[in-house]
Amino acid sequence: MLLVTVSLLSGLMIYIIIMNRAELNSSLSARFVKALKNEALSLVYQPIYRIEDGQICGFEALLRWKDERLGNISPEVFIPLSEREGLQEDVTLFVINHAIREFIHTAIQNEIFLSVNINPSDLDSEKFRDKLLGLISEYNIPYKTILLEITERQGGDFEGMKIHIDKYKNHGVRFAIDDFGTGYSNLNLVTALDVDEIKIDKSLTSAIGTESLRYDLLPGLHEMFRSIADKIVFEGVETQEQVNYLKTFWPQSYAQGWYYSRVLPLEEARKLTIRELN
Repeated sequence: MLLVTVSLLSGLMIYIIIMNRAELNSSLSARFVKALKNEALSLVYQPIYRIEDGQICGFEALLRWKDERLGNISPEVFIPLSEREGLQEDVTLFVINHAIREFIHTAIQNEIFLSVNINPSDLDSEKFRDKLLGLISEYNIPYKTILLEITERQGGDFEGMKIHIDKYKNHGVRFAIDDFGTGYSNLNLVTALDVDEIKIDKSLTSAIGTESLRYDLLPGLHEMFRSIADKIVFEGVETQEQVNYLKTFWPQSYAQGWYYSRVLPLEEARKLTIRELN
């Protein structure tokens, strides 16, 4: 009887935990939908630096959500949530619209680029295309100022993606493969698409200086990546050792991470740009 009683109690506890988690997910979804509808989300900006001379070359716009009751919600929570709820396109449109309206004048005046993350499915959307191309025309955005970062989480129609990318490139939009080295962002993807930039995931950057990343492999990797894309960006650069390593083996690459700068609210990003480039 004791065993049965313990089993029943354990089952009941598990049931309650599962119900609470389901209720939490439902509550988060509803609150995120409301925040997106009311534009109660915000953007922060992280600078991207050239390794060789430490000069700012651009900024990545990143979405943030601070719920009035729950506080800061991680993008690792609300981005998958938005995809499950079918809101990914709306999220992309929010970021594109606000990033361009907020920051494009700073980018144009200082001849730096502005990058935004998109889902591959956005490329097939007429709504997204009309919005982006409309903003490019409205703000007279120079050629190659906008960079779209593609993160492929589920595999996909590479040939179809390439066709869409080529169309956008005719309007001066550049493309990057984000988070290279994780999930589906692999060599098959970067070789199939005509991208301008490859962003090395922070999980690989963090291996710098460890036995898991052999120094003798780097020259070959460098030549391979440079044959595919014009720029290589290392994400998650946090230490002097990593910077020294990149200066030695990848001097023509780029970097972003806490070593250079944390993510910045809009006004701080503008001030940093003016201070360092003027």
